[in-house]
Amino acid sequence: MAPKLVGHRGARFEAPENTVAGFLYSRGLGISIFELDVRLSKDGKLVVMHDAEVDRTTNGAGKVADFTAAELAALDARSIHGNWPERVGVPELCDVFATFDGDRAIEWEIEIKTDAPERLDALVPLLLAEIERFGIADNVHITSFDRTALERVRASNPTIKLGFIGKYDSHNDLKTALELDASRAGIPIATGSSDIVQAALAQGLTVVGWPSNDAYAWRTLTDWGVTHLCTDSPKAAMEYLDRAKSGE
Repeated sequence: MAPKLVGHRGARFEAPENTVAGFLYSRGLGISIFELDVRLSKDGKLVVMHDAEVDRTTNGAGKVADFTAAELAALDARSIHGNWPERVGVPELCDVFATFDGDRAIEWEIEIKTDAPERLDALVPLLLAEIERFGIADNVHITSFDRTALERVRASNPTIKLGFIGKYDSHNDLKTALELDASRAGIPIATGSSDIVQAALAQGLTVVGWPSNDAYAWRTLTDWGVTHLCTDSPKAAMEYLDRAKSGE
C-alpha cells in the first residue's frame, strides 16, 4: 500500500508555510493530513510558527515570543512565495482549526517546539483545550523532538495520540517513543533506516518519513515501508506516487 501524504507546514515549497492559505492550498490538492508547529505569542496565544524568530518567514524581525498574536497576524508571511496573490499573516491555531471545522477527513500532526519549561507548562493545557473545543482529538497526533514536552502532554491527557520525532539512528529513540506511549515515530531519511522503520512497525507504531521532497526520498522511504510521507511539495509527491502506481 502506498504511504499517505502529510503536508509539511501545509505545503512549504508550494505555498506560504504554516498559514491558512497554505493549508487550503494543500487541501485543494486532496491532502487531508497536515503537519504544523505551535508556539506561544507574547500574549499567551497559540500561534502557528516553526521558527523561534519571525525573520525567515515574514517581513518582521525578532522573536515570536515578543509579538502579540495580533501583531503576528499583521505581518506578511508569504516567505519565499513573494508572488502569492494576497498577503497572509501568521495565524492562531484556532483560526486554522476553524477554517476546517466540520471537515472530518482532516488529520493533524501538531508539533510542539522546544521552549522554556514555564512556557511549555502554559502551552500544553492551551493546546489540549483547543483540540477538545473543536472535537478533533481522534484526528490529532501531538508530536515533538522534545521528550519533556510530550511527557507534559501525556501527564495531562492519557489518551491523546503522541508522535516522537528523533534521529532514530539506533533503537534508543524507538525505546523513548514506546516509553512515552507514542503511537507514531517521525523518522528522518538522513539518519533512519529500513531496519528501524520495520522495528517501529513491529511495535505497532505508524511511521512518518521526512523530509520527502524528491524522487530519491519518495522511493527510499516507500521502500523502507513508512506509512506516511511528510512532504513540503505535496503536488509533486502526488504526481510521483501516481506515476509509481501506474508503473511508469
